[in-house]
Amino acid sequence: MVDHCLQSKMFDVLLQNDQLQYNMRAGEVFPGFEEAPITFPPTYKFDKNAETYDTSDKRRIPSYTDRILIHSANDAEIQQTAYGSLHHIQISDHRPVFAIFKLGD
Repeated sequence: MVDHCLQSKMFDVLLQNDQLQYNMRAGEVFPGFEEAPITFPPTYKFDKNAETYDTSDKRRIPSYTDRILIHSANDAEIQQTAYGSLHHIQISDHRPVFAIFKLGD
């Protein structure tokens, strides 16, 4: 099922089972923090120097382990204008994520 969701870019289905989002909605972790909607594929676990997800004996399920959460301690206005991953950088079994923010007006 995960392979089908990845091929069909059905990331919303994968995120329905995301442990971090589930625990944040339940108020169990990171109170007051927010995460922008994820529109990119999972960032872990890849074969090193390859575009394929884990083909080792463990065959780990692709997941969103690399995240950016935001929180303003003094209620400053923070607008996130981008959230994505850099899948072309393949030096690790993770793919880096990035975010761009606009502060204030």
